[in-house]
Amino acid sequence: MAQELLFPHEGPDAWTNDEWATPWEVVRALELEFGPFELDPCCTAETAKAPRFFTKRDNGLTRRWAPLRTFCNPPYSQKGPWLQKAYEESQQGALVVVLVPARTDAAWFHDWILGKAELRFHRTRVHFLAIGREKAPTRPMDGTMFAIYRPGDHRG
Repeated sequence: MAQELLFPHEGPDAWTNDEWATPWEVVRALELEFGPFELDPCCTAETAKAPRFFTKRDNGLTRRWAPLRTFCNPPYSQKGPWLQKAYEESQQGALVVVLVPARTDAAWFHDWILGKAELRFHRTRVHFLAIGREKAPTRPMDGTMFAIYRPGDHRG
């Protein structure tokens, strides 16, 4: 009998950088400037950084974020759609802070950050958390940046 092959992100012990949780100290530092976040649109109940949140099952890409103050650490395999949503929701009144890898050569950066969001680079690599996992993730290969979409900002 042939053994069933699993993709690296499948199975009971699998885990990808789509599930890396942001450390609270990073979020708290942002909240000093922006105030407490009201929504985390792509997380699990264990990793949520705001009292209101959407899980994978809720599909935050199909939900309204505005006018809430939103923190978003999107799945790294799908940055483009989440950045587009962040921009669109800011046009409807949401303040959205998105944490993404510092990849200024990526299409999603040019399409949805450059000229549309305020950009800040995090000085060090973020040590993400592996909530509910025995093994913590390693630091990402890339640095981290924040795209800040302010309500009604018409940069683009």
